[in-house]
Amino acid sequence: MSPGTSGASSPRSQTGPMDDFLTTTDSQRGLRHIDKMAPTSPDANSAADSAQGLMKDAALAQISTELAAISANMFTRSDRRDMITELRAVVREEIQGVHRDLATLEHRVEEMEAESQHTTLHQQKAVLATTRQGSMIMELRHQVEDLDNRSTWNNVRIQVLPKSEAESLQEVLTGLFTQLLWGGSSSWL
Repeated sequence: MSPGTSGASSPRSQTGPMDDFLTTTDSQRGLRHIDKMAPTSPDANSAADSAQGLMKDAALAQISTELAAISANMFTRSDRRDMITELRAVVREEIQGVHRDLATLEHRVEEMEAESQHTTLHQQKAVLATTRQGSMIMELRHQVEDLDNRSTWNNVRIQVLPKSEAESLQEVLTGLFTQLLWGGSSSWL
C-alpha cells in the first residue's frame, strides 16, 4: 500500500451518497415540503401529525442509509494509523537520503577547499619563481650588454686626422674614401 491510500478506494475519486444528498432537492427524493404552520382544524391536525411523523421517519431512514453509505467510504482509525505509519517510514527514508546527500556534499566541498588551497600555494610559488626569473633575466641582459660593450673596445682603433692649415676638408674626405674603397695609400694621414 502506498502512502495516502487504504484498502478501500478513495472517497474523493468517487461520488458518494452524501454528494447525491447534497445536490438533490426534497422533491427529487420523494419528500414533500413540510408546512410549519399550524393546521386550522383539529381533524386536519391529527392527520397532518401522522403524515408528518411518517415523513419524518422516512426522512430519518433515508438519512441513516446515506450516512451508513458515507461512513463505509470514510477512513477508519486503523486505516489512518496505517497511513501515518507508512508516511512516517517514507519521510524517515527521505530524511536519511537527504542526510546522505548532505554528507556527500560536505565531503566534496572539503575536497574542493583542499584542492583550492593546494592550487593557491602552487600559484604563489609559481609567482615567486617567475619574479625571480624576471629579475635574473634583467641582470643577465645587463651583463650581456656590458660584455658586448667591453668586447668591442679592443677592436676600436682611433685615428686622429691631422690638422694642418694647408689641408682642406675636401682633400681629407677624398683621401679617406679612396682608402676605404680601393685600399689606397694612407699617406695623407
